[in-house]
Amino acid sequence: VNEFRANVPDVLPLRNYPDLCHVQTAELPMTSWDLSFALSNNRESINPRPREMLNIIKDQAPYTIGCGCYSEGVNDDVNKYVWTGLHWGDDLEGPLKEASMENQLDAWLHQYASVLLDQPRIADDIVKGIYGLEQNWHGDLISSSNMKCLRETTAHIEQNLSPRHRKNWRLNMLLFRSYYDALLHTRLTESYNATDKSLRYVLENFTKENAGKSMWEIAKSFVKIPYAEPPMTVSSFRSPSTKSAINVTQLSEKPTVAHLYAKVNALAAVLFHQIGYQLSIGYGSQHRQRGAFFDLVWAPIGDVMYLNRVFTALQVPALDRRVIDQVMVERFMTCL
Repeated sequence: VNEFRANVPDVLPLRNYPDLCHVQTAELPMTSWDLSFALSNNRESINPRPREMLNIIKDQAPYTIGCGCYSEGVNDDVNKYVWTGLHWGDDLEGPLKEASMENQLDAWLHQYASVLLDQPRIADDIVKGIYGLEQNWHGDLISSSNMKCLRETTAHIEQNLSPRHRKNWRLNMLLFRSYYDALLHTRLTESYNATDKSLRYVLENFTKENAGKSMWEIAKSFVKIPYAEPPMTVSSFRSPSTKSAINVTQLSEKPTVAHLYAKVNALAAVLFHQIGYQLSIGYGSQHRQRGAFFDLVWAPIGDVMYLNRVFTALQVPALDRRVIDQVMVERFMTCL
């Protein structure tokens, strides 16, 4: 913006037009996204990014005379509120007079929680949750310490909701993102556990005693409970759980994935009936890049599908394997 301002005559003021709704192939893309989030959120997911927006406003506001926020729906509702509030300018009087932009942001989010979400009693938890959703998208998902904190905050928020609060679409939208993130984290953890146990078993048993066996035979002997990953289909409404090409290990018996998926599925239905939010092609959305990111909930994350492909290829004589499988098997054997 500063370079553009320097090349435009001073007599012509600049009004900012930030793209607040997109996070991929966009003006303000995510730069530190875990691959699991990138694969399962796509371009137009629910994206509260208050602190990032604050830093962008700090950088660009001095060169403009305000902003007209670009948006294509409600997924960026928090971002629009932040831009509109902070770009208005400093208060000349009142409680925010001479307040830092960080304190202004915090005040705006508390107002957002108290007024628009109708939650003045637990506004602190709501604001903490919004910051937590933003933090989820930064850093490594599998080792994220923020996930546990956010799940606890979300649980506390839900415990304090009355039936009428369940009708607030803004609140339900934030709850959807929180549970969606938790589902992805749980899926990725299960995937890591599955591949880790399988590879450890293969390495420990790939000995002289098993020299006559193929890698496939060794891996196959470890099968206990099928590792089921529903295929990614056109709509979340058609995602039946099917067995993989090979069952690589035993999963945890805790049905956390099932519970979390049921939760986000229910919230998606509620949001559609409340405001017509089309989180899935099954709800009338155009495609995954235009808001139907819920249809990416079963996008492959982790290495389970890769390991399935490799073990499946090991069943087939080398001359009959496709080139892509040959490369995958060679890489796998090299890693071992």
